[in-house]
Amino acid sequence: YFSLLKIINFRLHKFFKIILYTDQKEYFFEFERFGIEVNHHDITKNEYFGLTKLKAIRDCLYNYEKILFFDSDIFFSEDPSRLFRFISSKSVLFH
Repeated sequence: YFSLLKIINFRLHKFFKIILYTDQKEYFFEFERFGIEVNHHDITKNEYFGLTKLKAIRDCLYNYEKILFFDSDIFFSEDPSRLFRFISSKSVLFH
């Protein structure tokens, strides 16, 4: 949640498409007013959480050209948009 607030603070949502993958969309609906796309992904009791994360990564790789993928517990101390210069169509940057 805090990482999304930092994205808004850095105004990244004005320049980049921000997509949130979650199994609890009701906690994040207010971010949609900033243009942040909230994708709901159900996690059943029988589905391993790590597999769900892999599905989200796969979805990003198939649908978007440049991807900066990070978990919600990431704390940005400065604007992360400069990281995009390290990403090409043949590379991905994960944290």
